[in-house]
Amino acid sequence: MQWITHGVKLRWKRGPPPPFDHGVSLRDATRQQQVWLDAEKERLLQNGAWTRATRRSHVSRAFLVPKPGLVMNQWRLVVDFRWLNQWCVKNRVKMETLKKLRRLAKPGDWCFSFDLQDGFHALGIHPDFQRFMQFDLQGDLLQSSAVPFGWNDAPRVFCKFVRVMVEALRSP
Repeated sequence: MQWITHGVKLRWKRGPPPPFDHGVSLRDATRQQQVWLDAEKERLLQNGAWTRATRRSHVSRAFLVPKPGLVMNQWRLVVDFRWLNQWCVKNRVKMETLKKLRRLAKPGDWCFSFDLQDGFHALGIHPDFQRFMQFDLQGDLLQSSAVPFGWNDAPRVFCKFVRVMVEALRSP
């Protein structure tokens, strides 16, 4: 898997999209949203999921939605990649289910589960394709350098990546 060393490449239906600019996002953030957004932006820049873009070319919109069932003032930043997704190849995702676990498990086997916060960010986007995943947060032009939520191929890419790790854990 070259994804780990070089990053994931976007696959186009009929070539990449022409440049587009859907404008500056979140100019109308409330004070509480702004506090959260500033901290989240810093966190994602620090962990390498985002980088600052140097030239505007393919700018999508972004917005905040409240995280369900969590503490007040917790948000999820959504980048609206619908325009970009129209140009990308969409593949089906085959996820493992509990039915498969039932077939694999034998008496005495051990199981565990884990929650992957920012799991998509474990895989980078190939540097040649990061410019297609730009968004402008209040005048700060950013781009995804890790697999972002909202990209139509992110679930398939992530499942393939996790499947490799799970198979390694399953083998003696």
